[in-house]
Amino acid sequence: DDARDICIKLGLDPLQILGDDPKRHSFPELNDHLLYALRRAQSRLARLQSWSCIAVDEKRRNRIAEEINETENDLLEIKPLVAKQAWNLIATKLITEVEKDRITIQRELLRVADRIQPLRGRHWEWVKRDDNSGCYLLRQTNPGTDSRPKHLAGQRGLSMERIEQLESLRQRCQSLNRALMQTPGQPAKLGRSKRGIELPDPCPELLDRLENLKEQRINQTAHLILAQALGVRLRLHTSDSSTRQRCAIHGEYEKFRDPVDFLVLENLDRYLASQGRSRTENSRLMKWCHRQILGKLKQLCEPYGLRVLETPAAYSSRFCSLTGVAGFRAVELTPDNRVDFRWRKHLERLADPVRAKKLNREEREESQQVKTIFDALDRLNAELLSKRPARPKWRTLLAPVAGGPLFVPMRGNVQQADINAAINLGLRAVAAPEINDIHIRIRSERKGEKIFVRANNIREKARWGASPPEILIADSKSRTVLQAEARPNFFADIGPVANFDRAEVSGQVGFASGRGLW
Repeated sequence: DDARDICIKLGLDPLQILGDDPKRHSFPELNDHLLYALRRAQSRLARLQSWSCIAVDEKRRNRIAEEINETENDLLEIKPLVAKQAWNLIATKLITEVEKDRITIQRELLRVADRIQPLRGRHWEWVKRDDNSGCYLLRQTNPGTDSRPKHLAGQRGLSMERIEQLESLRQRCQSLNRALMQTPGQPAKLGRSKRGIELPDPCPELLDRLENLKEQRINQTAHLILAQALGVRLRLHTSDSSTRQRCAIHGEYEKFRDPVDFLVLENLDRYLASQGRSRTENSRLMKWCHRQILGKLKQLCEPYGLRVLETPAAYSSRFCSLTGVAGFRAVELTPDNRVDFRWRKHLERLADPVRAKKLNREEREESQQVKTIFDALDRLNAELLSKRPARPKWRTLLAPVAGGPLFVPMRGNVQQADINAAINLGLRAVAAPEINDIHIRIRSERKGEKIFVRANNIREKARWGASPPEILIADSKSRTVLQAEARPNFFADIGPVANFDRAEVSGQVGFASGRGLW
């Protein structure tokens, strides 16, 4: 009810934002939707602020008038004034609307902040800074200023979703701070000519909280890995509370197996944020802190004499650890997943004829594939969809997705993808260099019209010797295509899976290019 009320106050339909089932979303999931609602409301505020300068900005006046006329179910009382060209009156009404939205968004932002980062005996307030900068600050009130009960538990702990939720709240504060620095009725002063202006952080306490979460996440991750390596686990306390307090005993462990000889981790030196990755993946890379986890783990392992080995991670998620057969990562879908943004954006593209016309061929094909999957899911679950039970046992489909939680080999059984990759890494760490079904990849290089094995690192030199062999490709068409590439990769084709680009290395058949496999 509280979440619905916030949506209504922000001028949004709660059915659109939250759905019609009051038990569908958990408390933190509701907060995710409220952050989306805040973003929508702030977008509207920015649009109205931009339009409010219609009386003084003659260059943009016609474009603003067109945008106002194109608006649906909003500003209905202003549209007739556009035809009359009553610019001053339109500006006055827009400025009034901007001021009203500003008050509403500031009030509802505090309600959302109190839900996402609840404070015992205190609450958040949004006040002007004391440094005459004109900026606002989200800060905690003094202890004892709020007696309301708070939902302190069930906020996702140290998970990535929790960190992203707090960062999203911080972004809402930063966006609102910039919006409040603008003067309604006047063009924005934070455009390209002012780019690079650094405003004071509007929520330093949230930033501190985020840094503490990330540091604790690093420490706990490294600690849990070490406990597994030592073969110990937490047990019930055997000493009383006064003894634990006096001796600073935070936990007691018991042995459940012998310690391991060494640990194997992915070598992620080359796994950096780059333009080739999506914004979401780059953002998660920056939150993940894998270098700090590795450093902390090595520091913890040193007193126990445990060695930490780093193994190349390339293609560890592309082959089955049980059989060596090539495959791909996927996600399991039900009809309910159509509301997730990843899939909803494709379905909405095709549903809107105007947007569908603007799609290029690749985008249209991708969206059409998504629609085909969900149409098939609807047919498979037609009976359940008609009855709509409380907890339906959906028939599901698997969709290929980079980084998906499931690994689907082209022959064999579906597995958990991360465990599959971890086993591949462990095998690579201990297997002899010449074992083809574990060290599956063969790097190559072109020399004239021929393709040879490339052996630059220690393992490859041990495998192929001083004179790396030639890679022979029987099919002339495949050979022509592969010779056009500078350094194609070849793999042991255990299935066999590939129907083309099959190759022979050192008299051994059963190799194929990545193109032939996937």
